[in-house]
Amino acid sequence: MKPMGKRILSLLVAVLTFGLMSMALISCGNETQSSVKDYKYCIFYIQEVGDGLEGEKGREWEYKVSCHYNTEQLTVEYRERVMYQVSFEIYEADGTYRGERGDFGARGKPGTYYFRAPENAHDYATMKLVILEPVDPRVYPTAKFDPNGAIEYEDGERYVYEYDGEVHYPLIFGVYNGERIEPDKDLDRDGVNYCTDEEGQRILFPREIGIYTVLCRISPGKWSTAEENEKYFGVEATITVEIIEKTTA
Repeated sequence: MKPMGKRILSLLVAVLTFGLMSMALISCGNETQSSVKDYKYCIFYIQEVGDGLEGEKGREWEYKVSCHYNTEQLTVEYRERVMYQVSFEIYEADGTYRGERGDFGARGKPGTYYFRAPENAHDYATMKLVILEPVDPRVYPTAKFDPNGAIEYEDGERYVYEYDGEVHYPLIFGVYNGERIEPDKDLDRDGVNYCTDEEGQRILFPREIGIYTVLCRISPGKWSTAEENEKYFGVEATITVEIIEKTTA
């Protein structure tokens, strides 16, 4: 190869080598810059507020979260008329306050909420707030029946009455742990929700001779006292009512 050709080739190799080294340096520089940014952190502040606290000071939580797509989670139980106020502040790695803060407002309904800070930033921290569904403290009683004049019956299944031109059916009530629970005295239709005859026709009450299917129900909130309404769900049961010809002595 001629000397001029060798010089040109050497120059091209040198330029290519310089370019590769420059790209490596730039890549390292970007990586270093990104890692420095990642050392920022966010402090999320969460506080209970609302009338449901009834004058008491609400609980407070504080979470320090690195601004590199990290997430922390707080799970709380639902409390009536209580909300959770969420705010944040951004700091440098050395604890220097960056002058960035924000308020996400308050959340109180059951659900899962995500709060991201700094907003619209490449590197950010996330706070996950989970408010659990309220647990219903009520329990389920067992449906029981007062025969209400039946001449024979199978408890909770079948009740037989003699025909006298009047309506006949047993009276529903509840039992829990051996304790009898009475329905509200104004319970609509004595708890008879619907009634059908042998042909499947819907009627108000069993009255004529025949066999009837009767759904009896005490709806939630229809017990005799406010305390019982807070403790118990409603009950219902489907029974058979039979009215037969009156036997002669």
